[in-house]
Amino acid sequence: MNRRYTAVSCSSVLLLALCPPAAGKARLTHSVSACSVTDRPSIQERRVAKQLRECGQDIPCRKRALQALTLPLRRCYFNPSRSEASRDKCLAHARNQAFVEAEVRDGKIVIQQRLHTYCNASDKLSLRLVQRGSALKLLEIFRARKVARCVCPLDISATIDGLPKGAYSLEIVFDNRYAKERERVHKIELKVP
Repeated sequence: MNRRYTAVSCSSVLLLALCPPAAGKARLTHSVSACSVTDRPSIQERRVAKQLRECGQDIPCRKRALQALTLPLRRCYFNPSRSEASRDKCLAHARNQAFVEAEVRDGKIVIQQRLHTYCNASDKLSLRLVQRGSALKLLEIFRARKVARCVCPLDISATIDGLPKGAYSLEIVFDNRYAKERERVHKIELKVP
């Protein structure tokens, strides 16, 4: 059964680290919001859209620009003759797919993620950063006694700052305390200039 959502309903929780980081220690700032549907483009998608405008109809240029996007988004953008309504419908579906993006901006690691998990997770999910030298582990800890019997997209935004210059390995792990399971969501190597 296909469902069509026309309204956006979000609840948001913002958690801030209030203490300054110790020397060489990272500080984590993050927010979690649960949305039934979204049409907001991600950081990477906005960057690629700008490149595509610059490419025009040049197919090799478009292919190079699209390599940075997830496959569902690539399919929406590749065909320059696709109607705007058709592309918007494709994008609405693709943007609600799960993804993780991490990049270094102004000496900070910025993370955007869409996680598909229990619908009641927005206020039961906490983030914790564990740092061992250049290895960073971002734990997404879900604690609940009861869970919803449905799955919803959950937008997670996090910023890690206070890191000295160098190369870092970032691992994102979903720690489901209800099911007593841990799952690696993403691992990436980043360099802080």
